Amino acid sequence: MIDVKVSGEIAALQSEYKNEDCHSKWVTKLALQIFDYVAGDNGFSQSDRDILEVACELHDIGYSVNPKTHSIECAKIVIGEKIGDFTQEELELIAAIIQLHPKGLQKVLKNPYVRIAHDKTKTLALGSILRIADGLDHGHVQDTDIVAIKRSFQSILIQTKSSWYPWNTAWADQKADIWRSIMPSGINFTQNEIDSVKGSFKGLLYSDDTTVCMMRKLLYTQFRFIQHYRAELLDDEENEEYLHQLRLAVRRFRSVLHMFPVLSDAVQFSEIDSHLFDFLESLGVIRDIQLWVIELEDLKEKKIFKYDESVISILADAKDIKIVRNASLRKLLKSKSTKKLLDNITNLLRIDMPNLTRDKRLVGDADTYIVEKLNQKFNEVLKVEKVLDRNDSESLHIFRMSCRELRYWVEFANPVLSDSRWNKIGKCMQKIATSLGVVHDYDLRLNFIKEAGADSSDLLRDYLNEKRSKAFGKFENQWLKVLKNS
Repeated sequence: MIDVKVSGEIAALQSEYKNEDCHSKWVTKLALQIFDYVAGDNGFSQSDRDILEVACELHDIGYSVNPKTHSIECAKIVIGEKIGDFTQEELELIAAIIQLHPKGLQKVLKNPYVRIAHDKTKTLALGSILRIADGLDHGHVQDTDIVAIKRSFQSILIQTKSSWYPWNTAWADQKADIWRSIMPSGINFTQNEIDSVKGSFKGLLYSDDTTVCMMRKLLYTQFRFIQHYRAELLDDEENEEYLHQLRLAVRRFRSVLHMFPVLSDAVQFSEIDSHLFDFLESLGVIRDIQLWVIELEDLKEKKIFKYDESVISILADAKDIKIVRNASLRKLLKSKSTKKLLDNITNLLRIDMPNLTRDKRLVGDADTYIVEKLNQKFNEVLKVEKVLDRNDSESLHIFRMSCRELRYWVEFANPVLSDSRWNKIGKCMQKIATSLGVVHDYDLRLNFIKEAGADSSDLLRDYLNEKRSKAFGKFENQWLKVLKNS
């Protein structure tokens, strides 16, 4: 274990370079668990353990200098600093190990710090452990533990337990590429089934979390979901569920931004919030036509519409539009503006956020903060409803977004709340947002027929109006329940 002096020097560097300490400490913990299990078979010493520990603690400190080349910046900082009694050769080894955590084997072998390493075998071995541990906290929410490490034939088996984020172990398996290339034994992973309820944040958030901890976890998880489903859609842009999940993650991410006004001090806040709104609008247009096509196809099979030529004609038009809009999805996901958005969010999380974790205004209990915010948001919803024009689609849409955001806030807060009243209000808000979403969908479909100049039958228009009317009635009933519970 590194001594107090070295620990102090590491902490000073982490503070100076706005390091995300909670991630670094968790990666260090996981890496040392793996090291301790394999040390004897690989001839590792206590000195090697200390070197790995320092590399883990400092593996991200270069992020605030340059996110895209942060491992190189880390190495420069390590080489340039005098850390404890480590020799120049040991500092170079620490720098080389750090190079392995973001890149695969072929790329790191070309890295200058790896090339000059005095013991490449040890460099790659220790670096492979850091790389795996970093993958085990890919979500940056510290919810994955190593519960056991066992021998299994010619491999070791790492058993993990995650309480909420689903992809950490898969990332660790992917980042085990260097290990599998150079270590004498193989490596495999198993993960427990995550018992999470849809829309629940239990297992991610806890009653003793600080406000800033809650903020950080919520932002990170939703951003990881955005990244994941963007990648999935690039492989399969026709997958409607992936598009739905991407939109959901973007909406939730914006809701977290609005829940914590302190984030507005960040340099990129306004640009991120505005860009996310535009991104959602673009995704929504694509999603709307997908749902319209699905409904028209269902209607075509219904007995009452079986011989309705207008449905067949409108379906053909909608399919043509769907093809065009689906093609635009890939361009949107790969566009420079979307990549810039993702870079800005990364900078917010990896550079601005660590500073906020040191902000004394945000170290209080999350439950105290969240109750105040829920009351504020609920009063805002009440005010919006007072000026609501129930005959205007845009007014209903604005009210729906306000209700939906309150619903998300209640979902976020659920693990830290003791007042059951909020759960009732949250469920009502969910039903209101859903009902008004249906109203919005049918307004769009009726408008589609009108703008397209389609020769729709009275039967089809009456059907759409009836569906809209039922959804509107459900909204009104739920709103009465909200007033009763308030």
